Amino acid sequence: MIKERIAEIIEDQDINITLLAEKLNVNRRQVHRWQNGEAEMGIYKLREFCLITGVSADYILELPKNMNFPR
Repeated sequence: MIKERIAEIIEDQDINITLLAEKLNVNRRQVHRWQNGEAEMGIYKLREFCLITGVSADYILELPKNMNFPR
């Protein structure tokens, strides 16, 4: 699930929740809600989260690696 991926990334990278919240322009509670699956991260926050952590949105969204882009 997405919440597990978000929590895993935060834990694996030993990310400071306060600092992450500041970079995403949200409060700490919002980050915890994403981690616990109490709220869904919007597309723009997901993009920012990916840029901050260096993790692909495909990984977070559990999309297969062999997906083709539309032409």
